[in-house]
Amino acid sequence: MTAASQLDGPNGPRLPNLSELANGALERPPPQLDSYSYKETTIKSPINTALQDNTRWRKLWKHFTGSLDFDASDTLRLIAHLEKDRVTEARRYRDWVDQVLVSHEGSSLKGLRIAFVLGKSNVAALNKWLYLAIVKRVQRLELDLSSADGCVGCTDSSFTFPSWLLHINFLDFTNFDRLTSLCLKSISITEDDLAYFLSKCSLLEQLTVENAAYLHKVRVAARQSLKLKHLEIRYCLKLEDVEVSARSVASFKYAGPMININVPESSSISLAVEYCEMLFVKFPRIWSFSGLQQLELNLRMMVSLLPFIILNFAIVYLFFGHIA
Repeated sequence: MTAASQLDGPNGPRLPNLSELANGALERPPPQLDSYSYKETTIKSPINTALQDNTRWRKLWKHFTGSLDFDASDTLRLIAHLEKDRVTEARRYRDWVDQVLVSHEGSSLKGLRIAFVLGKSNVAALNKWLYLAIVKRVQRLELDLSSADGCVGCTDSSFTFPSWLLHINFLDFTNFDRLTSLCLKSISITEDDLAYFLSKCSLLEQLTVENAAYLHKVRVAARQSLKLKHLEIRYCLKLEDVEVSARSVASFKYAGPMININVPESSSISLAVEYCEMLFVKFPRIWSFSGLQQLELNLRMMVSLLPFIILNFAIVYLFFGHIA
């Protein structure tokens, strides 16, 4: 039986249940769907045992509405040092997250954090977890698939955000309608999908995008309902342009190559790495930030740039001192 036929109900298309999700029904979109923080070492033993053996804990678990942080940082460090196998540990991590999320019967979660280098073989599991995040109306969502060695720009573990999940119709709510914070690391996401979060998620206050391999532009347009306060873009190496016209954005952080950046004069800006270095070499670029109230430059101090830095800091001080 195909995934599509599994999702056909007596009254037409229906949403998949958890059993179908666990069997991979969300590895790719069915055609009709197109139109509490825990360390790894603690959650695997007490919580999983309690779920199986403790009736009282199972009843409490049904009503849990806090945050789930699947923290496997210790294992990631061992993988980076070649002391553990990435593929084997990714499978263990997937099974761990599956067991906890599928057993959770609460109607909502405040937060969900997935952080592991899972690879492309776990697409179905990632789609399932995102679906559950929608169903449970998660308020804070972090999906971090960064390389175990911290490689910037590595795409071997990247995952394409499933656009079709955003357009599943729920009768009583809009997808991610309670989302206040979204952090995506090593996730390929399109400009249109980012626009969805900015236009449909009226409570969204913080947006972080890191190592989005194929993102070319970011637009944050002024909308009356927009509440976005903090925007952070890091190491999106094909990014060409960031344009923010929304006055609600109080802070903008950027790390990466030199690109076109336009932000409101009322924003606080933090720039890092290559952008800062090029900013000092090509000083005229600073004039596009002439109305800023606060500018933070996070530099990797390079001896060859030191004369430029000293000279231009003096010019910046004189310029901002004059307009103040």
